Amino acid sequence: MLDRIAASSLRVGFDTLRSNPLRTLLSTLGIIMGVAALVSVLSLGDGMERFARDQISQTTDLQTVTLAPSLFRTVDGQRFPRTDVVSLTREDADAVASVVGEAGITTMVLSGQALVSTRADTTPHIAQVVGTLANVAADLPAKIAAGRFFTDDEVRRDAAVVVVSAPLAAQVAKGRAAASLVGDTVLFQGQPRQVIGVLASVGDSRTVLAFMPIGAAKSALAPALVGRPTTIAVKARAVEDVPVIRDRVGAWLANRYGPAWSDRVSVTTNQARVDQARQGMLLFKIFMGALTG
Repeated sequence: MLDRIAASSLRVGFDTLRSNPLRTLLSTLGIIMGVAALVSVLSLGDGMERFARDQISQTTDLQTVTLAPSLFRTVDGQRFPRTDVVSLTREDADAVASVVGEAGITTMVLSGQALVSTRADTTPHIAQVVGTLANVAADLPAKIAAGRFFTDDEVRRDAAVVVVSAPLAAQVAKGRAAASLVGDTVLFQGQPRQVIGVLASVGDSRTVLAFMPIGAAKSALAPALVGRPTTIAVKARAVEDVPVIRDRVGAWLANRYGPAWSDRVSVTTNQARVDQARQGMLLFKIFMGALTG
């Protein structure tokens, strides 16, 4: 009985469609256009969100959680230099990476300035030296145009190698192509470093950078900066992961240094700006959802 009713309903429906071809065509077009509009708006929203996240990741430090030794002790509102400054080691970085897990990428950073020259041209140029680990290769300010980045093995050996930015290569190469600098020896504070990579030029950027294995960077900094403490930096994979990483790092530090760990190691984030970015992402999703609806 039900089968006969369903078959009769289908016949009536098809007869109606055949008897009103224009209305059928317009209805079909309306459905197609509605679905296409829905898919387009959702795709546009996803693309804009990915672009915004990429820009936040590449051009800001909103996703970075930094661990740095405290250099001063505060007593009754007065700051006094510490004599027991914590020294963060590679083992500490490995422990933090284990605690953070897949939520972020952990590395070590030692930065400062150095005078750069060559044996053929002793004219000094100033550069920002960044000592770090090999895992930052995917997060450089520009792609590698020539050569390569240093490896984990070179970091363990404190190899005397360096990857330079395009502006630094242009200063040192003196009219030669930047790529031709690969294989040459450049002096940082008089210490030789073999150039193994040159970064690509990015717009009109004039940032003069040199990346080295963290151990090799210590002897390549200006003498006044050699004693600068090493920091551990964790870059979250998404803005939403920053509070999670901070909590995990805080728990690890409490286990390592006790309840008063914040007096020994400072953990810094741009929490206010992180919250703004998260709110912006949420408002954008709500807006796109309303527009789609």
